[in-house]
Amino acid sequence: MPAISWVSLKIIPSILSQLMHISSKLAQLTFERFQLWNLPFTIENTNPAFYAFLG
Repeated sequence: MPAISWVSLKIIPSILSQLMHISSKLAQLTFERFQLWNLPFTIENTNPAFYAFLG
């Protein structure tokens, strides 16, 4: 079963704001960031997240 992502659900920022209990401005920013995801994940597009996780 494929993973469900915010991108595939097509959630609009106002709903995202309600679901995450965040401001509409932060919901818009989060929505835009989710739209930039590239699938499939590769070494090139996951390295920044990996290093951020490591601290």
